Amino acid sequence: MPSFPPSWLGRYIDGGLAPGDDQGRRLRKRSLTMVVSLVCLLSPLWIVTYLVLGRPLAAVIPAAYVAVSLAGLASLFLTKRDGAFLASQVVLMFVLPLSLQWVLGGFVQGSAVALWSFASVLLALVTWGARPAAALFGLFVVSVIVSALAEEFLRAAIPALPPRVEIGFFAMNVSAPLATAFALLVYFNRQRDVAMAASDDLLLNILPEAIVERLKLGSRRIADRYESATVAFIDFVDFTIFADRTAPERVVALLDRAFSALDGLAEAHGVEKIKTLGDGYLVAAGVTEPRLDHAAAVAAMTLSVRDELRRCLGDEWPGVEVRIGIATGPVVAGVIGERRLGFDLWGDTVNTASRMASHAEPGEVQMTEVTALALPPEYRLQPRGEIEVKGKGRMAVYTIRGRAT
Repeated sequence: MPSFPPSWLGRYIDGGLAPGDDQGRRLRKRSLTMVVSLVCLLSPLWIVTYLVLGRPLAAVIPAAYVAVSLAGLASLFLTKRDGAFLASQVVLMFVLPLSLQWVLGGFVQGSAVALWSFASVLLALVTWGARPAAALFGLFVVSVIVSALAEEFLRAAIPALPPRVEIGFFAMNVSAPLATAFALLVYFNRQRDVAMAASDDLLLNILPEAIVERLKLGSRRIADRYESATVAFIDFVDFTIFADRTAPERVVALLDRAFSALDGLAEAHGVEKIKTLGDGYLVAAGVTEPRLDHAAAVAAMTLSVRDELRRCLGDEWPGVEVRIGIATGPVVAGVIGERRLGFDLWGDTVNTASRMASHAEPGEVQMTEVTALALPPEYRLQPRGEIEVKGKGRMAVYTIRGRAT
């Protein structure tokens, strides 16, 4: 499907933008450029026709608009300032069509050319907001009423154009303002879609997709209890020592690469990334969207972690190693914060997964007995016996040695 606007037109519409413009100002300048350019493009039809029909005063009005507008566009493109240009356009677009209608003899003889004044209302709406636009629309309605009251006087004082010309102008004066409004609506609809997509992408980088959908539907507070979920902590071994010996920029770059690789693994296995904690990485399955195989999904992901990290980091982080802890059980999940939303998990299962990671040997995936019992037979597990876990006492733990293929 062809893009709208085309690339060349997009460059023209962006001609008045300055590097420091915020989104609101960029939208305002683009709207101004679009509306003014459309009207200037159509104005020669009226100018030439009025001159041919012997109505020089009527031709002067659109000609004056084009001259002032082209000068204003040139100023906008050169200075990147739009304040005075915008104000002049709102005034010109409002006054000149009404004046032209009166010069031609009213609504009928002027072929309702005053409809073009509505463009000033649209321009005010997209650049100044609803309240100024509403005031201008009220003034437009008053002007239409005044024109209606003066219709008989104007019709008697000014000779009519040929009937076919009047009909032709009626067609143009109705269709052209509507075409301008339609073009603006299409443009803003595309801009809205782009903004919504960017907003969705931003939210999806922070929150799980299921949570984003609930927020979009109006949920103000999200808090859920899941009776059975599996949580895994991935912790880099001796990261503090590595960070102390490595330039900060390189540490951040390598962590970014490592976490991006883990993001890919989580997505591939249908596991939900919850958050990063320093050099730690927390994932879970069975939350946001409950599933029966949550333990197997997390286990499958963790078995791929070591190879994936070595693949993506190569020799830049020699000997990179992780400890991984997994626990299964009930958790509470929810969104917290107002300005910086965060999705998080709470509960004994989360704490136990953290303990499993801290007690694991480098390179090991260690889990609780509950997780081990939840895994299907193809996972090769090795009992490690009981270990002392802070806050839990002695617990039987297992490590994963592989998976039958």
